[in-house]
Amino acid sequence: MFLYPQSQEVVIAGPADEWFEASAGRHLSQSTREPTLWLDDWIEVWKNSRQGRGSFLCSIEPQADRLQGVVDFLAVTDQTANRTLWMDELRKKLGKQDIVIEGVDPASRMAHVIVEADYHMKRIGVGLEPSVFGVSSYLDLLGASKTQDASRVLRWWFTLRDDPVTRSPDSLAFEFDHQVVQLRSENPKITDAGVQLGTGKTGNLNHRFATSFTQNIDKLAERYPVYHDLRNVMHWSLVAAFVNQAHEEGTIAWQGDYFLDPAASVGGSTSVPRSVESVVNHRRFKGGRYVVAVSGGV
Repeated sequence: MFLYPQSQEVVIAGPADEWFEASAGRHLSQSTREPTLWLDDWIEVWKNSRQGRGSFLCSIEPQADRLQGVVDFLAVTDQTANRTLWMDELRKKLGKQDIVIEGVDPASRMAHVIVEADYHMKRIGVGLEPSVFGVSSYLDLLGASKTQDASRVLRWWFTLRDDPVTRSPDSLAFEFDHQVVQLRSENPKITDAGVQLGTGKTGNLNHRFATSFTQNIDKLAERYPVYHDLRNVMHWSLVAAFVNQAHEEGTIAWQGDYFLDPAASVGGSTSVPRSVESVVNHRRFKGGRYVVAVSGGV
């Protein structure tokens, strides 16, 4: 990205290619098979940068009362009698999980991208989606571990990598890394009221899954383009942040008012993702030991 104070222009440069429409309405490059940038996504991040907090998020969250019901259920039921019935009851107890979207229009294409990426990543994490070499699910890591010390609660979320941008000394030219997304992990705890609390700590296996996912996200994106789509959204968010910063510092006066006008919206999905069914996976390890993993699923 280049800023030109004299002409008050912002120039964004990058590779271009012929594209085709793939499944799920995603447009992919003919040569790289990577998703194209979308003007729709730019409008969302620019509105957020100029009119919002400059940050956005999505989360798939269990409902507190149902989570407490699961805790009570695990404490009193015998999981060895009929494991199939036990897991079915566990699914029912947890029920649907709420989708929380903040900072962007929940009906926008961008919102659907970040929810899809979050959901799909968690399915890989519990072993419900095929992965790639170098990225083992948490259950696989647990099965290969000598300690087999399973954590009660796992949390994974995407964020920007540290220092994903190189800028010129005069802050008029910016180069964005090809991959700017990382997966982070934490082991939160559940209170007696069924509320998850952050701990700022992550277990070894939990950390290994998140680290391997980050290191191999390009390979995962070759198989599942949604992760490159997520990268594109992150690239747009960086562009918006630096353009907004340049405006506030007086480097350029461009305000992008047209993109802030509701009448100029290019539209988006007519649906809003609100809740998802819980998905349960399990593994049997040596000695007849079972571990059950629960995550959100669309």
